[in-house]
Order: sequence, then structure tokens, then C-alpha cells
Amino acid sequence: MTIEHIAITTADIDRLSRFYSTYFGMQAETEITGSTGARIIFMHSPEGGARIELMQKTGTPCERTHGYVHMAFSTGSEANVDALIQRLQAAGVSILRQPRHTPSGTYLATIADPDGNPVEIVP
Repeated sequence: MTIEHIAITTADIDRLSRFYSTYFGMQAETEITGSTGARIIFMHSPEGGARIELMQKTGTPCERTHGYVHMAFSTGSEANVDALIQRLQAAGVSILRQPRHTPSGTYLATIADPDGNPVEIVP
């Protein structure tokens, strides 16, 4: 079993779509209007893997619900993690945790997307 997609609600779907496109190479594949009127954009990586479903509800404020912890993007190497973090930091993106090795030996960094959702960057 694999992860098919991760859904994120947002108050500004265009901003979030640009963020994931610019820094993680995600591409919009489908844009639909849901049955409740929500604007929905599915994004995918040309390299494969899970998709992101961005949802902007109309007429209601974006509310967080419990359950979302983070999603992770694999860069292929520790050097690529470091390079991406430098690029994100230069762009003013909030770095929640600088690149480091965890006690289990995993190398990772954590950033916040424009809505404050935590995103892990791993090799």
C-alpha cells in the first residue's frame, strides 16, 4: 500500500499551488469544483509518488482540523536537502528545523508552507 495523496485546505489556493510548484516541482494536473463548491487542485510530481490535493472552500473560513502532522518531500541526497533549505531561506520561507540528523539517523529539515503547514525535507 502507498500514499495516493495528501489533502490540505487553504484560504489561498493559488498561493499554495505556486509554492509547491516553485519549490518542489509539483505540477497541477486537475482543477475541479467539488460538490460543496470548493475549488480543488490536484498536483503531482513528474518523478512520481503521492499527489497533493489543495482545497479552498468558498464562503467559509479555512479551519484546521486535528490529524495533519506533516508531509515529506525526498530530494535524493543530504546535499540536496541543504541546497533546498538555503533556497527556501533566501526566499523568506519559515524554516522550522534546520537540517540535522535525528536520533534515528534520518537527515531532515522542516519548513512551513505559506499556510503554516509543516513540510519535511529528506534525502
